Amino acid sequence: MSSDTMPPSQDGLEAAIEEIGGRKKWIWIIFCVISMPGVFNIWHLTAYVFLGQALPHWCAVPELQATNWTSEQIRTISSPGGISGDSCEIVNWNYTILAALSYEEALNYISNVNYPGQYECDSWSYEGNGIVSEWDLVCSRTPLKSTVQMTVSLGKFLGALVFGFVADKWGRKRSFAISCILYIIAGPVAAFAPHYLVFCFARLALGMAGSGTFNCGFTLLTEFITKKHRTLLGILYNMPYPLGMMLLPLIALYIENWRMLQLALSVPTVILIFHI
Repeated sequence: MSSDTMPPSQDGLEAAIEEIGGRKKWIWIIFCVISMPGVFNIWHLTAYVFLGQALPHWCAVPELQATNWTSEQIRTISSPGGISGDSCEIVNWNYTILAALSYEEALNYISNVNYPGQYECDSWSYEGNGIVSEWDLVCSRTPLKSTVQMTVSLGKFLGALVFGFVADKWGRKRSFAISCILYIIAGPVAAFAPHYLVFCFARLALGMAGSGTFNCGFTLLTEFITKKHRTLLGILYNMPYPLGMMLLPLIALYIENWRMLQLALSVPTVILIFHI
C-alpha cells in the first residue's frame, strides 16, 4: 500500500483536529449547527402539556344542542352532577320532549317525574380544543391520552438504538442527516394527522429524530472540537433545551388551536435542510 493511500495515524488525526477544531469561527459554526435541533427536541417533548391538556367535558345531547340552550343549561339537565364537574354519564331523560320546551319548562318537567337513571355516554361536548376533544380521550379512553406522550419516550429509546447503529455503520454525519429529514417530515404529519394512530406514529418518529440528532450531534461535537473547548461546549450543548422551554409557552399563548400549534412547532425544522 502506497503512502498516499495509507489511513491517517491516530496522532495525525489528533493533530488535524487540533489545527482545524481550534479555529473560533469553525467552533461556533459547528456548535450552532449541531446543537440547534435541541430546541425542536424539547418543543415536541413538552408540547404535550398544551396539546393534551385536560378539557372540561360532558355528554353530548344532540337534541338539546339543536336548541338555543347554553352549555351550562344542557349540563345542568343532562349530567348527573350538573355543572360541578366533568361527566362520563348522562341522565336517561326523554330529550326529544325536553328539546321542545324552554329551559325553565324543562326544569319544571323533570322535577315532577321519576328519576329515570343514567348510563355511560359515548360522545362528548368540550370546552376548548386539543387532542382530547379531537379523539375523545376522556372517561374510559383516558389512558390513550397518556399513550401519546409515551410514544415520544419510546421513540427516543428506539432512536438511540437505530441511529446509534447507523452512526457506527455508515457514519455520524449520515445518521444526523437522516434524523433531520425525519424531523422535517414527522412534524407536519402530526399536525395534519387524520387519525389517532397516525398522530401516535408521528410522535414516535419525532422522538426517534430527537434522539438521533442529540446523540449523533454530541458525538460529532466532541470529535470535531479541540480538547480545551470540549468541556465548555459539552455543557453549552444543552442550552437549547431551556431556551426552547422558554419559547414554547409564548408560542402556545398566541396559538390556541392544537393543530396550528403543532404546525408552528414543526415548520421551523425546515432550517435543518441547511444542516444536511
